[in-house]
Amino acid sequence: MSDASVHLSVLDLATREYGQSNTEALQGSIDMAVHAEKLGYERFWVAEHHGMLRALYGDRVDLGLGRAPGTDGATAMALRRTDRLDVDDFPDRLADLIGFFTGMDPANPLARIQAVPGYGDVPEFWLLGSSGYSAQVAGALGVSFAFAHHFASDNTEAALALYRDSFRPSRFRQTPNALIGVQVVTDEDPAVIDEQSAPGMISFIRMRQGAKPEPVSMEEARAYEFSDLERRFIQARTERQAYGTADEVAAKINALVASTGANGVIVAPGAAQARYRHQALDVVAGLHAEGRLVAAGEGASV
Repeated sequence: MSDASVHLSVLDLATREYGQSNTEALQGSIDMAVHAEKLGYERFWVAEHHGMLRALYGDRVDLGLGRAPGTDGATAMALRRTDRLDVDDFPDRLADLIGFFTGMDPANPLARIQAVPGYGDVPEFWLLGSSGYSAQVAGALGVSFAFAHHFASDNTEAALALYRDSFRPSRFRQTPNALIGVQVVTDEDPAVIDEQSAPGMISFIRMRQGAKPEPVSMEEARAYEFSDLERRFIQARTERQAYGTADEVAAKINALVASTGANGVIVAPGAAQARYRHQALDVVAGLHAEGRLVAAGEGASV
């Protein structure tokens, strides 16, 4: 893809469908990665230990770093061994982590540690975030920035503006580089979109209510009666995502790229079933191949 095009990536969360085992869910991620590769997507975002992957796959692996633990408070405490979830020391910790690859100031007490594999094999660094704070840190460090628009869509334009305004050229990048995550559920039949969206929405609503987000079956989702409040919540959550027909997906992605100035999008398939998650990749890749996804600053024709 040229610099004038919208760069496409995929976010896979190893979705475990109702009745599936964890092993089957991971196999689904492998299948998704193979499918994305065939379609020409540039990156496949996963949560994984970086060093060994980098050693195995070299320049095909970047390093994405985020401030949020990506889980609830109790799990975060189990991981960090503290209930302090403040962000005051995040830039310093981030600098230390980068230093394991690039080398540290000898005065740093961690400088005696040599990361193997890792030291000297510097990947492309990405800061992952959903706030203006993360955007400013990414800009100050001069690294690429990926914004989690797919679940935090209220602040996207402001965050990317902060990233560009605070960007300082570094050994990693000379110019800003930003991607935004966009949830995609697509079909030419609106009824299919509603059906494929419902299980994930129910699970997310329950998680917001404090319940464990277990997979929801298609049968349960079809029988579920959303309250008016839940419907308003769903509308607010999806109106700035790419839900709809191929034409609607193109229009929504182009509008987001234009309003945010993002260099590209990370497609986060939101359908309940694997065939429709693959379909989301097919549709977006097809739109790109047809020239219907345009870079920021260019006119859109959808």
